[in-house]
Amino acid sequence: MRISDIYGTAEYLRKRPYVAKDQLGLLGFSHGAWTIMKAVQVKYQLKLFGVRGAVAYYPYCNPKLDDKINVPLLVLIGEDDDWTPAPLCRELQAALSKVTPVEMIFYPGAHHAFDRSQGITEISGWSVGGGLMKHKIGGNAKAAEDSFKRTREYFARMLGDAAP
Repeated sequence: MRISDIYGTAEYLRKRPYVAKDQLGLLGFSHGAWTIMKAVQVKYQLKLFGVRGAVAYYPYCNPKLDDKINVPLLVLIGEDDDWTPAPLCRELQAALSKVTPVEMIFYPGAHHAFDRSQGITEISGWSVGGGLMKHKIGGNAKAAEDSFKRTREYFARMLGDAAP
């Protein structure tokens, strides 16, 4: 259903006179990034809705299901993320063809939610493979700063004059 929300939002934005209709970008964090991983697959044809690029912060990557990407995508993930494991994104990256428009950045020493300013803490949540487990989340100032810079530069490249 979340991909339907992306379609609806894109259609709404395309009707606004102040929006560059063919220069839309997607940005998602955690579960929202997981939605982006699904939405950028070829079967959803987001390019037809003006989407020119997407950025996913610490998504869940599924190497078996997420390998048909056709919208330019930037993935930013902590190397030490134990909630949405970086090794799955590395596996996906290895499975992608050389022409797939995906960039992945892995931040050493960074956990889930590395872009936050809070310190490292543990919370309970559902895990890969099912079940409730404790996961470390929290900020990494160096990774956050770099990710914000990369996100701005990425959207400037993908969206041209429409980027902030």
